[in-house]
Amino acid sequence: MTKVLETTTTRKPRAFYAHLHDVAGALTKVNGTLYFVTDDEVAEVEPADCTWLTVLGEMTLSDAQHIEDLMAGGAVAIACGREEGRQ
Repeated sequence: MTKVLETTTTRKPRAFYAHLHDVAGALTKVNGTLYFVTDDEVAEVEPADCTWLTVLGEMTLSDAQHIEDLMAGGAVAIACGREEGRQ
């Protein structure tokens, strides 16, 4: 019988469903800064905004990865920014 190496998985992209000032969106943390992401904009969450912030629950991994991609500039910016395979 072959032994399979046990590895621990890390869930790097983390985002949470949230409401800020009655607007639905996602809450994510990048480099220690909280951001509220909607379809239209990405806004930094200031300490004064925390009163109006409601965190609902953790997003699924695919939704969280989508938010991380948006924070990185979207699919086009990610694809064009790759240095892999270029000379």
